[in-house]
Amino acid sequence: MVNPFGLGDRRNRHGGVELCRRLLDEGARVVGLIADDDPTSELARSGTLSEMVVMSGRLERYDDVERAVNNTEVDTVIHLGSAADCWSCCSGTPPHL
Repeated sequence: MVNPFGLGDRRNRHGGVELCRRLLDEGARVVGLIADDDPTSELARSGTLSEMVVMSGRLERYDDVERAVNNTEVDTVIHLGSAADCWSCCSGTPPHL
């Protein structure tokens, strides 16, 4: 499962799209956890989104991630989302795992 909108960094905003495209080209089934459907996004404009399994949800909501993983039977999760946004509830400190 890939969170395509959280991938890449400020210098490469399309890193997630490129990763999804490469995984699809190599025959992987790519599941995206997507909060907002944006038809103008690079993911949609490139046609990559139409080849993915799309699950509605937000990365920072554990229940959404759990549902996406369980309902799609993924075997690998790639998460490169923005840690600063996810950790804002923890005063910028990463949670202990």
